[in-house]
This record gives sequence, structure tokens and C-alpha cells, in this order.
Amino acid sequence: MLRYTVDSTGEGSAHRTPAPAPEDTPAVVADPRRPRVGGLIPGIKLDVTLETCVQCVAATRDFLPAHYDADYARASGAPQPFINTMFIHGFIDRAGTDWAGPLSRVVRREVRFHSPAFAGAELHASGRVVEVEAGGSSDVVVGLEIVVRSGDRLAASARCDLQIGAAARYPDSNER
Repeated sequence: MLRYTVDSTGEGSAHRTPAPAPEDTPAVVADPRRPRVGGLIPGIKLDVTLETCVQCVAATRDFLPAHYDADYARASGAPQPFINTMFIHGFIDRAGTDWAGPLSRVVRREVRFHSPAFAGAELHASGRVVEVEAGGSSDVVVGLEIVVRSGDRLAASARCDLQIGAAARYPDSNER
């Protein structure tokens, strides 16, 4: 980092300050079976298109016209149609399970919505490990803090707990 200072005579000078030590900067947790509090999870991105909004309406049966009709959305004060809340829940889950892998499942999720994600925006979810709890056998329950941004605005913040390990696996239809 370059820092500029001025002394008592009014003379200025620039000098370098050392970069933060690597251990001060959180790193991505590469192995979800060995999570550590403070570690980051890789972010995910998705473009929200009008087609995405319409597909979400069809999938969730949330037929509020503001989710797919631009004129209705503008008449109700929104600049564009916006994605529904169930989509944001799924996007948060995906951020965690994409990192944790196929032997993981969401066991708890709490979401706080801050602003809508409008058609034309890019959603970005990122997160960090905030809690690690040993589960049964070799399983672990990992608490994640995840934020979802829509462009430059905060769309949602969440706490998402994942069970990771063999017990998290859903049974095959043959095993039921």
C-alpha cells in the first residue's frame, strides 16, 4: 500500500507500508471435510435475466406479475421484474453445497432480505465459515455466513448450516 504523508514544513512524501501478513487474510477452505472458522467459501455468480425470472415463476408457482411483467413491475415502483424469494433461498443453498460437494445437505437456513434482485443484474454469493461442530461418525455440521449481492447492492444475508459427510447423503430410491 502506498501512503502519502505531510510533515510540519508542508513537504509531502510517499512511502510503502507492508502488505498484511498472509495469515491475516482469510483463505478459501479447499477441503470442506476439514473446515476452519474464518475460512472463505468460493463465490458463485449468475446473471438474472427476464427468462430466469419467468422460469422461476413457473417452477415455484409464484405468479405475482411483478416477477415477469415489466409494465406491472414499473407500475408498482420497481424498475424491472425481480426474482422471487424462493430463488434467493436456492441460490444461498447452492453457494454452500457447491463448495461442500455431493455429500452435503442444508439442515438450517435463516435469510434476511435487503433489496430485490432485478432482471438485468448479476447475482454474486460469497461466504465464510462461522462455526464448525462435530456430527455423528465422521460427519461435521458447518455454519456459513453467506451474502448475496445484486450488482452493487446487498440483496440478502444468511446463516446456512450444512451437514457434510456420509450421513448427509440422501438415500437412493432403491434403499427406501
